[in-house]
Amino acid sequence: MKKSFNVKRAKVLSTHFKIYWKLLLFFLIFWTILSLILVVVPISIGKFGQQIALIGTGILEDASESSHGSGPLMSISNFLRNGLFGGPGVVFFSIFLLTLISIVFNKEIHRGQVSSWLTSQASRNQIFMSKIGFIFILITIVFIPSFLIAIITSSTAYDAEQHLGGVVMDGFLFLLFIYFIGIVFICINLWLSEKSFLAIIITSIIVFYIFVTWLMTMIYDLSGFEFLKNAKYFSPLSLTPSSLAFDANHKTIVKVWTVDSRTFTLILSNHLAPNKGFLITSPFMFIGLTSAIIFGGSWMFKRKDFRI
Repeated sequence: MKKSFNVKRAKVLSTHFKIYWKLLLFFLIFWTILSLILVVVPISIGKFGQQIALIGTGILEDASESSHGSGPLMSISNFLRNGLFGGPGVVFFSIFLLTLISIVFNKEIHRGQVSSWLTSQASRNQIFMSKIGFIFILITIVFIPSFLIAIITSSTAYDAEQHLGGVVMDGFLFLLFIYFIGIVFICINLWLSEKSFLAIIITSIIVFYIFVTWLMTMIYDLSGFEFLKNAKYFSPLSLTPSSLAFDANHKTIVKVWTVDSRTFTLILSNHLAPNKGFLITSPFMFIGLTSAIIFGGSWMFKRKDFRI
């Protein structure tokens, strides 16, 4: 029985890959190139002729008489939190998700293509789980290169020993968050399969809300505007606790060195440790919620009248 289920599921998956591989390739190349630009290029820009990659935030001081000054160093965590693992990342993967849902579910339903699946030997539950698996696999394939870029780049940072684990954890939680909103979008589109335009409006509002509340939270972190203080409590992305938060008001001198009679001082912002309880429980929360919604989506798919 189990072998039969796996064979049928594999057939659905292989068929979808043959049809949609070009779409996968487009999003994969686009996101990988964008990841390289967001992570690798900025940290290649030095300060005072010194190349220092940081995961955290910090400044470099040049105490020489000829060019005395200081300036902030490029931070990998800023580009991750405000790019790949932040609002822009959510918008990109939401577009990818909605594109996949549109062709894997909506298009097949409206054109009657789903009928060939439903009249085959595979059960509705097998078909639904295979389609969910296909979408999640594609999301993972597109995400992995950018995740590896972030890890490899971070491993070369001065403070990699302290914060590389935080990069891995933030990326893992972000991927779980994308899975979560993905199954939410799928269920909304199934529920409103006969009203696709309304489904698009609702999912677009959700994406817009996630992005705006994330943006408000980021602005508060950067500027300290009091009226945005509580924005994080309304942001769905706050459910993914970051291990890469730093206190710019409290810094520590970590290194002093001299090059050609020029004295440099590296000063790093203190790390703000996340709530360990929340950090540990959040993955299980996302896995539990995603699994529950998948179960609900399967129940809906099995009872949906597709007018075969």
